[in-house]
Amino acid sequence: MKYCCGCLQLRQAVSLIGLVFFTVSLVLFVAYLVFIEDIRTGLLNDHFGIPPCEMPLLDVLVDSLVEYSLASNLLLLFGGVSRWLLLPWLYVYVLNMVAMLGFFVFLLVSPIASGTMISGDSTVNYVVALGLLLLMTLFLYAWAIIRARFDEMSLEEQKSSTQFCRVSNGFFVQCVGGIFAISSALLLLGYYAKLDDVIIRKLSQMTKITNFNFKPIVSSFIISSIVINLMLIAGGSGSKWRRCLLVPWLIFYGLLVLFCLGTHQWFTTLCWVEEKIYGLLSLIFGIILLCLWTLVWIVAAEASEAEEVQTTTFTNTKLSNFHRL
Repeated sequence: MKYCCGCLQLRQAVSLIGLVFFTVSLVLFVAYLVFIEDIRTGLLNDHFGIPPCEMPLLDVLVDSLVEYSLASNLLLLFGGVSRWLLLPWLYVYVLNMVAMLGFFVFLLVSPIASGTMISGDSTVNYVVALGLLLLMTLFLYAWAIIRARFDEMSLEEQKSSTQFCRVSNGFFVQCVGGIFAISSALLLLGYYAKLDDVIIRKLSQMTKITNFNFKPIVSSFIISSIVINLMLIAGGSGSKWRRCLLVPWLIFYGLLVLFCLGTHQWFTTLCWVEEKIYGLLSLIFGIILLCLWTLVWIVAAEASEAEEVQTTTFTNTKLSNFHRL
């Protein structure tokens, strides 16, 4: 596939798909948060017999699919930078199509199982199922376009001899370490000034637990972040021995990414809109950290590859000199 709809180039089609899908996903998610009580009462309770807030897994499924779709479409808008930014979209929309296919089968089977194939409710089910089928067809066509663009960019990278500048990547990583170190120091000051009381009060409201005492743990966590980011600044130059200083940062922030994603899943099980917004913020923060983590990992890998290339060149030079003798 070289063109979308016979006229658009794949690069333009990917940007257009990302923009349209991101806008639609954002509008639907905002509408879902605004009218969440009407949806729970009028659709889930009255039509499907599911009481509000009685199925946390359903909230997790809906919130996760919509929010991950938002994030993947946002990455798709910057897909021209690297083909790897297209990969999350491909995985997320496979999950979307699988979930829609399961709901499609449920809508078709439920009237037959309940013996109400000719009732008004069954007609609504069939109309919604037809809409899902059309939407899955659209998603499948968009998925084929994104996959074709991914393969096209892969071939372009193989043919091109241009590589990312290691110095610029290392400098950017050092800037990230500096910003994170300063932000962590300010966060430590703010935590001891006021934030600890705010966090404990919010957690007590959500979990009904009042005996939180994790100030030493949080302060140790923030101090460790400052030290690790200072190590990142020192290790961002790309020298062989200095790239070892990147390992603690990769481990520390890799665990933090997993914590953010787990926190997002926990917040989505809760019933209220405020907690769902907190979950969305946790997801956004986790994705930003994941992108930065990938960049730091690339700098560490480039330093390793550069050392291997230098060693191989030196060995070949010695062998050629030996043959001349």
